[in-house]
Amino acid sequence: NSTIKAANLAGLSVLRVINEPTAAAMAYGLHKADVFNVLVVDLGGGTLDVSLLNKMGGMFITRAMAGNNKLGGQDFNQRLMVYLYDQLRQRFGSLPTQKEEIHRLRQAVEAVKLNLTVHEAATLRVLLTLPANQLTRELAKSQVKTNSASQNTKGLKNLGDASTVEGNFVEVVFETEISRKLFEMLNKDLFEKILVPIEQVLQE
Repeated sequence: NSTIKAANLAGLSVLRVINEPTAAAMAYGLHKADVFNVLVVDLGGGTLDVSLLNKMGGMFITRAMAGNNKLGGQDFNQRLMVYLYDQLRQRFGSLPTQKEEIHRLRQAVEAVKLNLTVHEAATLRVLLTLPANQLTRELAKSQVKTNSASQNTKGLKNLGDASTVEGNFVEVVFETEISRKLFEMLNKDLFEKILVPIEQVLQE
C-alpha cells in the first residue's frame, strides 16, 4: 500500500504495518504493562475514532471499533471562534474580513486550546486588522489621547488619527481570557458526542 511504498522510498525496511490504535497503545508503552484491555480514543482534526483492543500473546487485537467522521478538533475550535466573534462585535463593532487575519485568529484559538489542556485558563492576545467604523475610529482617537504620554496601548495600537488609516482599516490588539470552564461550556454537546462511540465499543 501507500504507506509501504513511502517507507521504501525513504530507504526503510518494512517488517510489519500496524493500525493506528495499536500504534497508539504501543507508543504509550501499554504493550509492556500488565494490561489486557485498552480503549484508544483518537480525536483528530475532523474525525473521531474509538477502538477497543485486547492484548493476546504480546499482540493487540482490535475487538471493536466505532467513530464519528463529522466530529473533530476543528469543531471545538469553531465554537471558540464564534464566541470570539461575538466578543469582537461587542468590543469593536467590527470583524476581520481578510483571510490572513482570520487565519491569525484561528492560530491563536488553537494555541489557547492546547494551553487549556494543562492550565485552568489561558490568555488569547492577537493583533488584528479590522475594517474601520465609527466605533473603532472613536476608540483609536480616544486611545491616542489616553496614551499621548505613553506608547503602552492595551486595546488598540497607537495609530494617530484613525481617519487617516490607509484603506479604512484599523489595527487592534484583541486580548481576552478563556477559562477551561468556559471552553467546556461552549463545547458541552460535542464532548457528549465523544461518549457515544465509546459506549458503543464498550458494549461489544
